[in-house]
Amino acid sequence: MHGLTRVTSMSDTGLSKCSFIERVMKYPFPYSERAAAVRAALETVSEATCGLAHKNRDDKTKAGVEQARQNYRAAVASAYHPDFWTVFKKLKSNEVADADVVVDFLEADPIFFGSGYIKAHLTRLLQHVKLSTDQTTRLKDVLLMS
Repeated sequence: MHGLTRVTSMSDTGLSKCSFIERVMKYPFPYSERAAAVRAALETVSEATCGLAHKNRDDKTKAGVEQARQNYRAAVASAYHPDFWTVFKKLKSNEVADADVVVDFLEADPIFFGSGYIKAHLTRLLQHVKLSTDQTTRLKDVLLMS
């Protein structure tokens, strides 16, 4: 199907949901690791900005906050497959696109700030796209697992 055998039950594999999904994706990508990195980076931003909230506004603190924000933005950018935004834009403008990249994203269900909005937008966009039988089956599985 995707170059790998699809197992019908996660419990038979001993893998977590994300690890199981990542093993059967058409375009394997470490979504769970990247989502964890985004969450950690956001926590670092939160901790760094506490110094500003407590009137500790020296240059070192401001530089630390800016570095934390840059790290967060980089973590968010790397949380998506390299082709994700290209496919997203094509779907948004009703162009033909290989929807497997976004179906993989929905299957993996990475959880980090902002990902829920993207998932909701994708589900609306995919309603207007002709999907293969395999893609339709995969999306049905996503809905049943959620």
